[in-house]
Amino acid sequence: ELFLEMIETELATARADVTARLAPEKFLGASPDEAIDRVLDVMFDRIQKDPALTKVYLAMALTDPDVARIREEGENHDRAALAAIIASALPGRVKDPAAASLLLERAATSVAVDCAIGSKTVDGAAAKAELRTMVLRYIFGTG
Repeated sequence: ELFLEMIETELATARADVTARLAPEKFLGASPDEAIDRVLDVMFDRIQKDPALTKVYLAMALTDPDVARIREEGENHDRAALAAIIASALPGRVKDPAAASLLLERAATSVAVDCAIGSKTVDGAAAKAELRTMVLRYIFGTG
């Protein structure tokens, strides 16, 4: 019970931080490269802020139904927000913003988690650079 309260508080704080750092006005005048860099930096920063907590949270989400529910609700919220950004910022460029948000969220989160607490077989900066290139190619056909 105590862990649930703590993780819900931590996730609410993290979500508020991410929302503030990814507010639309932060992207005014930004190139696609700069915008993607900003989003990836925010994602990597949040996951790398407390690798031990991230590891426990992810492990518990696999076995504890309450933690799994919290994770699912959070991921659904985050993907819906990302889909809305994609739909409004890139009208017509992405056929299915919801599907794109799933793909992008899973790729970015998986890479960030692996660099922070996973195998660490690839340098985090190199992995982030390749992820950036992948996203640029996927959305803009460049990179």
